[in-house]
Amino acid sequence: MLNSKCCLSFSVRIHYTRKYIFGTTTSTTTASTIHDPWLLQQMNKHHDGSWISSQQRNYASSFHQDHVIESSSSLRNYLTNVEYLRQHLKHNQNDSTTLSQKAKHEQNIALLLNQFTTRWNDVTLRSELALIRRKLVNFQQSFLKNNRTILSTSNIKQALQGSQYYLAHPHERKTVLQERQQFINQVNNMFKEAIQRFFDEPSNQKPTTRNDITLDVHLFNMFLDIFVRLRSTEHVWELEKSMEQHDIKPNLTTLIFLTDACRIENKVEKAVHYYRLAVTRWSDTISLDTSYWNHFLSALALVGTDSMNKDTSNAALSVVSQDNALLAKYFSIMIDSGFEPDEDTFRFVILGSRNIQVMMDTLDVMENQYGLYYLKCYESISMFLAKNHFDPTIASNLFQRLLKNRKRFKDSRSHSSFALDQSTAKTIGYAEDVSPTEQALEYQHGLKLELTSVFEHLIHAYIPPHSNLTTQLNLDMILTIYDHAVTVEQLKPTTHMMEDLIDAYCRVGNMKEAWIVLRRMKEIKLFKNNSIRIHWKMLTAYKFQNDLKGASTVMKDALESRVKLNEAIIRLYFEMFKKRAEMEPLVIFCSLIDAGFVNINQHQDLLPIIRSIYDNLKNKFGLMNDQHLGNFEENDHSDLSKFQKISELLRERGLRLRWSLNLNK
Repeated sequence: MLNSKCCLSFSVRIHYTRKYIFGTTTSTTTASTIHDPWLLQQMNKHHDGSWISSQQRNYASSFHQDHVIESSSSLRNYLTNVEYLRQHLKHNQNDSTTLSQKAKHEQNIALLLNQFTTRWNDVTLRSELALIRRKLVNFQQSFLKNNRTILSTSNIKQALQGSQYYLAHPHERKTVLQERQQFINQVNNMFKEAIQRFFDEPSNQKPTTRNDITLDVHLFNMFLDIFVRLRSTEHVWELEKSMEQHDIKPNLTTLIFLTDACRIENKVEKAVHYYRLAVTRWSDTISLDTSYWNHFLSALALVGTDSMNKDTSNAALSVVSQDNALLAKYFSIMIDSGFEPDEDTFRFVILGSRNIQVMMDTLDVMENQYGLYYLKCYESISMFLAKNHFDPTIASNLFQRLLKNRKRFKDSRSHSSFALDQSTAKTIGYAEDVSPTEQALEYQHGLKLELTSVFEHLIHAYIPPHSNLTTQLNLDMILTIYDHAVTVEQLKPTTHMMEDLIDAYCRVGNMKEAWIVLRRMKEIKLFKNNSIRIHWKMLTAYKFQNDLKGASTVMKDALESRVKLNEAIIRLYFEMFKKRAEMEPLVIFCSLIDAGFVNINQHQDLLPIIRSIYDNLKNKFGLMNDQHLGNFEENDHSDLSKFQKISELLRERGLRLRWSLNLNK
């Protein structure tokens, strides 16, 4: 940390710099003031950076946050002052201004431009990087404040790249993607300018004093931090090469950022390579700790996955069921080397093992041997049961274990929390620049958000992965977990919870309760009309029960709810009536045409089914051809009259019914 003398010196310099150079404090600064010898001496002092030693220039403490903001706001006045002087010179160029006065204006412009173009001295460069970092942190916080999603600080890749999962509107995704690219370009240009500034050798200076940029490991770490946040791994590798060229040895923070970049690209072998370098060539500058092991194990947890865009922070891994031998190997090395695992260590071992028995055994070790209780581990196991391994028995055991240890879970994270901000703060002493909101960013909504996720996964863990309605289903356990979540824990139900309830009721044939849950979903605004999952499940259930009336009710509700129906569900519905003489499917067919879900010219495969239903109705009423459909009175509500009206509706929509009749002859 800076001592008080250095801090005072920095504060005084910022004050004088703002007051006399940038004109932000006083409006009486004139052009002649800039040529004051004392002021020029102070400006040169500000540039050479000699008042801060290289040991004190670390990532955490080269400046205070308020000084950062003050210095950066002053920097932004460079171009304003330049433009003012240029306009002043332009307006007075036709006046009887002497050449000396014009020359003085030109000198002032040149001085300000020199200040702007060479602004990347040690203090200002690190100040600007810290501000960019703060912008990214605030960007991440905005997602949680708007309740968009569960977005951890170590997993902003999909948000910054405009993933549809995080951003609702394509325009917003495009905007975020553009902002990300602008950040990348800005920081990359800053790095190139800093390198160029470092190696530029003015002719009037000695080589020993020519540089006002210190290319130390802390400066590289600042650039690595931002590029990792932006998920721009190609620039991370460029920085690594640049460090090698300048013979700058990495420290623990550098190693963590490089490991995170490997996780982003799913380059497990490269992460292992960095570990080997850390214990061999880099061992004189790097001492491993639990924080690094957590980052390393999180990268190893991705071994064998087919999902490079998912982070191990809060996403399920789409994998084949296989043991992760590499993860188990290095976890054993960590324990044998004397490192103390924390909650996050076990979290990644559990998530990456992909073997349910290994997961449960690891949970036993974590709780019984180390006395650690971490709800994230329960979430990882329940997520695996819900998406990768169907085992209702283990799901029941996990639920009972959760109830038993419920009081042990706290509404805050451990001191060794795995989030990029906090692990960075712990490693390099950056805690004074981490706000309380940022420290708890991943858990802004508290423990209830974690519990909601666990219960949601546990409920889904009882739903068989296939659509076979004859499979036995433990409906009582599903209802028990749901009731405990919404009554005892007082959690808000989620869309997935209620979808699984409907699915469960459909599988046991209780369609009355399924409709009650669907109505409740619409009341509390959890129903989403961009998915056909619910109506597909209900339609297949009615088909299994051979309930044609119920099937028509499902299609009517889908049309009323403006569900985006596809060809599969439409065809499934009409095939149920292919050999039946029912008028309701023909009415629904007309509604589908009106709603734009069916086009007669494009859906030719549906027309034979519709004509078959139509011909079945004609045979039912004993009609030989369409001419037997005579004129009926308007108040005639007989079935034959309804059939005549339906025939007219079909003809109006372009269906060639007479051709179908002649074909049957």
